[in-house]
Amino acid sequence: MRVAGLARPDLLSRQRGIQYDSHMGIESQVVGGLIGIVGTAVGLVIGRFLRGFGRIQLHGSDWRIVYQGQDAGAGLIQVPPDAAKFGKFHFQIDVYNSREEPAGLRQPRVEFVADGKPLITFAPQDADRSRLTTERLVYDKIEVINLAPKQWSHWNIVQAFAGDELSKIRQSDEVYFAATDARGKRRLWLIASLKPQQDQ
Repeated sequence: MRVAGLARPDLLSRQRGIQYDSHMGIESQVVGGLIGIVGTAVGLVIGRFLRGFGRIQLHGSDWRIVYQGQDAGAGLIQVPPDAAKFGKFHFQIDVYNSREEPAGLRQPRVEFVADGKPLITFAPQDADRSRLTTERLVYDKIEVINLAPKQWSHWNIVQAFAGDELSKIRQSDEVYFAATDARGKRRLWLIASLKPQQDQ
C-alpha cells in the first residue's frame, strides 16, 4: 500500500547516493586538476634547476715565463731574472661548462699573488688573435668567455711585461686566473706556483 506524499526510503537512498557520487566526481576532477598544475610547476622548477646545476671547470697548463734583456744591437735576448728589463709569460686554459645551459665568465684577469695578496693584475691577451701594427704585434684582449653547454673552450694566453711589472712578478709566489661568473661570484683558479723555480 502506498501513502500519498511520502517518499520511498529506497528512492531517497538512491538519490542521495547519486548526489554523493556526483559531488565526489567533481571534487576528484578539481583535485586531479590541481595536482596536474602543481606537478607541471614543480617539473618546470626542477627542470630549470637541473639545467643550471653544474659548474665551470678550468684547468691551466703549459706555464712559461721568459726574462729578456738587450744585446749590443738592441735585440732581445734571454737573460737571468735579476738582469732582465723585459719579460713575457704564456699559458693555456681549458674551460668546461658542465651545465645543460650556456654559461660564461666576465672580467677575466691574470693575478700574481704573494702571501695571499694580489701584487699585480693583467687583462689576459689572446695569443691566437693578433694584428701587426707599424710598431709591434698587438694581441686582442679577452673580455668575456662564453661557454656552450657540455663543451670545452681552449685559450692561449700571452702577456709582455717590463719595469715595475717585472719587479712585482718576481716577488710573487703564485699566479691565478680570475673571473666573475653569471651569479656575480668572483672565481679563482691556480695556474702556477712560481717559487722557487721562477728564478732558476
